[in-house]
Amino acid sequence: MGATMALNALYVYTAELFPTRARQRLLAACSTCGRIGAILAPQTPLLAQYGAWVPTTLLGALPLASAALTRLVPDTLGRRLPDSFADLDSSTSAISVSTALP
Repeated sequence: MGATMALNALYVYTAELFPTRARQRLLAACSTCGRIGAILAPQTPLLAQYGAWVPTTLLGALPLASAALTRLVPDTLGRRLPDSFADLDSSTSAISVSTALP
């Protein structure tokens, strides 16, 4: 039940990261990457022949890397989210200009 709740929360969070016009395509791309991981996951015990620590390290390092990359996503609390890539470009340039000022 916990895994199902986490997956549902992940889909909601991921869907909110992308602009409205590209949301379906980009969410499908994320889902495809997840399904490729699900296909490859049963093969991880085969990595144990290189070292007993390799599967555990791999399965622990990938979530940590994705969590670290999530820190690069800008905080949008209290801001209007962009509806198109043009809105995204203008908001990105406005953010970079505002952060560049002392």
